[in-house]
Amino acid sequence: MNNNNQSPKLRTVTKSVSAFPLNDCPKDFPFLFGKEIVYLLASK
Repeated sequence: MNNNNQSPKLRTVTKSVSAFPLNDCPKDFPFLFGKEIVYLLASK
């Protein structure tokens, strides 16, 4: 930057929407997640 009075230009970023709001997951989410981990470990 040539001029010290100018601030850097910031990019505008579109925020991605999360799958679930924070602390608002389905009740069976830990069970399903555990099932997926067991499947991945067993299939290696």
